[in-house]
Amino acid sequence: DITAGAGSLIGELALIVPMQRPATAIALEFASAIRITRTLFQRVLESEPDGARRLRDAFASRTSQAASDLVLVGARLIG
Repeated sequence: DITAGAGSLIGELALIVPMQRPATAIALEFASAIRITRTLFQRVLESEPDGARRLRDAFASRTSQAASDLVLVGARLIG
């Protein structure tokens, strides 16, 4: 389980790639949430290139970390 903090995106990959959202969120205390459509998200990225770059960098970092984690797990399974 992962605890998301204020301002977190949940299932954000589904805003980039047409896919089913892989996450479910359950609030542990009072919370507000907004649903962002893919169309709106793409418009925001087009109008905010700095934000788009930061998001790209965050995705790249998370993807790199996931790949590293898979290599470590694979090495443990083989070794």
